[in-house]
Amino acid sequence: MFRLAPLLQLVFQTQCLPTGYHPWFSHAIATQPFASKRNHYQTLLLGTSESPDLLEAFEKLLPHLPEPRLLSDIVQELRENLRFFPDAMLGEVGLDRSFRLPIDFDSLHDPYRAPTHYP
Repeated sequence: MFRLAPLLQLVFQTQCLPTGYHPWFSHAIATQPFASKRNHYQTLLLGTSESPDLLEAFEKLLPHLPEPRLLSDIVQELRENLRFFPDAMLGEVGLDRSFRLPIDFDSLHDPYRAPTHYP
């Protein structure tokens, strides 16, 4: 989405170009190089947990998560956008909220069985 914003600015000549990354999507930002999408999210979301319930939930969630991007690449892209569009507005500088995952946690549990933990 954010890679399209500069293109929209050029095509439609809008008054301001919003640029930035919303904290809800911070889970897709990697601070270090990663071997794979699975490796990034497994490290981030599961850590060292071997809980079968968490592993099952992770497998259901993984296909719905975006490809992670390195923070250094995002910062470079942001710098380029701000140089190219000096009147742009920079939004969401701080990570003031938790990220959100695209999953219905209620669907992971059998409604007739008491859960042993909450994700």
